[in-house]
Amino acid sequence: MAQIFIIGLRNDFNLISKSVLEDEDFPCFVVSNLAEARRELSQNTPELVIVNGEGFTSQNSWVADFIAEFDSIPGIILVKANSGQSLDWLLSTATEIQSCQIALVDAVRKFFSEARSNQESPMLIAGDLHLDKRTEKAYVGHHEAHLTPSQFKLLCFLMSTPGKVYTRKQLLIRLWDQNMNYEQVIDVEIGRIRKELKRKLGRDPFRTVKTVGYAFNEFIGSSRTS
Repeated sequence: MAQIFIIGLRNDFNLISKSVLEDEDFPCFVVSNLAEARRELSQNTPELVIVNGEGFTSQNSWVADFIAEFDSIPGIILVKANSGQSLDWLLSTATEIQSCQIALVDAVRKFFSEARSNQESPMLIAGDLHLDKRTEKAYVGHHEAHLTPSQFKLLCFLMSTPGKVYTRKQLLIRLWDQNMNYEQVIDVEIGRIRKELKRKLGRDPFRTVKTVGYAFNEFIGSSRTS
């Protein structure tokens, strides 16, 4: 079963998240400082990291250090309080707590379900955007989007897990030479894919997470496979 790290200083968020996810048979480890994170990583490799993203770079600077230091993290879900999107972690009433619990479990289930199915399926679909892994071609509606092989590979990788955040270094290691250390290439390639797809899709295909990296925009249709 998948292992999840829940990191950050908000104990209410950490403990409720752990309890809810473990009730659904997702093993979780709560880590609240960098030393603890290093210790757990030496014994367990997480498949997913969940972070309360609100103000984490200033309030929980160790979280940013953790993300930057450990390139083996498969991916990150940032839960941002009062974002108005994705998961809203509002702890003021019992109804809100129950609603957020359901949203969190649904998001984690969707994450692992899509990760498994997208690895096996020859097609990736998100709204009007279609990727054919067999031919390495991308289409918006009936029109082909002109992408280089490396751009297709990058788009396909991010699109396989909508909303999942990857650092630039993680993307370099997973998609290019293991020894490559030129992270700006990710920014360049993301920019070129954006230019090709944004006008055709009517919205940005990527979400930029400041100081962290990139995710495929989970609000572009409903990503699915066929």
